Amino acid sequence: MRNVSWLCLLCIVVCTVLTSCQPESAQKQLAPEPRYLLEEFTSEEVGQLLLAGELQTAVITAGSTEQHGKHLPLASDALAADWLGKEITKALGKAVLCPVLRVGDSRHHMKFPGTLTLQPETLRAVLRDMAESLVTHGFREVIILPTHGGNFAAVGEVAASMQQKYPERTILGYADVLRFVQVSSKVAASLGVSAGEAGAHAGETETSINLAIRPDLVRLARREAGYMKPLDEKQLQRVFREGIHAVSPNGVLGDPAKASAEHGRTYLDALKQHLLEWIAEERKKHAAAM
Repeated sequence: MRNVSWLCLLCIVVCTVLTSCQPESAQKQLAPEPRYLLEEFTSEEVGQLLLAGELQTAVITAGSTEQHGKHLPLASDALAADWLGKEITKALGKAVLCPVLRVGDSRHHMKFPGTLTLQPETLRAVLRDMAESLVTHGFREVIILPTHGGNFAAVGEVAASMQQKYPERTILGYADVLRFVQVSSKVAASLGVSAGEAGAHAGETETSINLAIRPDLVRLARREAGYMKPLDEKQLQRVFREGIHAVSPNGVLGDPAKASAEHGRTYLDALKQHLLEWIAEERKKHAAAM
């Protein structure tokens, strides 16, 4: 019995010494990341935070499930919405991110298997109902951000109608798809990537973004160039009217050959900064109009 007691005492001493020798960072439990996903709160918590003024803004992101060439996943736009929504919500503060809308208006991609689409009226109804829910619960501001070209028009229409209906709230919807593409094009130029290579769909830009977010889903060996000319308003309307295959038979706008994860992080940071600046501008306009 005496030997057993001494053995136990020795184990305690050894464990204490080993623990004290560990770096202080290893001994401290990492603080959990503050919650920002609406769906992870309880209903009671949301109500209390709204009442206390600790929650004011709700962010809705609208992506898609559609073809992105032979090398990128159908979820490409939804993955971008995940990343941008998370980063923007955190930067805004007193904000939550709603579940990402992972199906959008992708009628112009329906030539390609796997694509899912909503009709424009369905997309508008879903966005409107989500925004109505948030306003009903007391959110002072709703921000709708699309990451898929086919969603921009619906986002703009819904935000405008909701703002008119609730003038005392701030309802923002990013609706300028060409401006969104131009942000990436400027970054591409600084990286030595032409506008034609960067493209607007599954080209260097989107391939780089996917490599930065989910490299395991990128099939680099399958990448190939598509339509290489800059996408102007005329060609954009043709894509929406006739389908992307009318402009690019393989569904790619651009050339992903120069894509890299490093480029992707640069694109994402630029888009994040642009959207935050746009939100600040729109908030000022709304405040001035009140």
